[in-house]
Amino acid sequence: MLAHGPLRLKLDGEWLDLGRLHGAFRLSQSDIDRAEAIDTTAVRCLTVENETSFHELAKLRSGVLLIQTSFPGSATVALLKRLPATLEFHHFGDSDEAGFEILRDLRERSERNFQALHMERGRPNFEQESLGRPKPDWPFY
Repeated sequence: MLAHGPLRLKLDGEWLDLGRLHGAFRLSQSDIDRAEAIDTTAVRCLTVENETSFHELAKLRSGVLLIQTSFPGSATVALLKRLPATLEFHHFGDSDEAGFEILRDLRERSERNFQALHMERGRPNFEQESLGRPKPDWPFY
């Protein structure tokens, strides 16, 4: 799974601070599963359907924990379930039926209360790239 932002994993008794990385990072389910603890200083976790949009948001280094996903794989679900329940969870997907189905799937499989970000039912279908370049502050567009 592809992610960016403030995230720490405790592995073999030592903390690995992935938030120090400037670029995105990949985590395997086996590393998520074997982590003794996982924490974040983020207030929000944002899943992003489109990989190009994800990388544009990652460049901002906003302090939001970003996870790139369409329909979430097992590693993504495993991480989401281990994040603090106090986080705000949002999904930024395309405003089409698939985008809303991904949002439903994220809520169901992660057992987190994901809110849609920049997605509106009844709005003409659009892809995330149509919003242009993100701004540095939440909610970015």
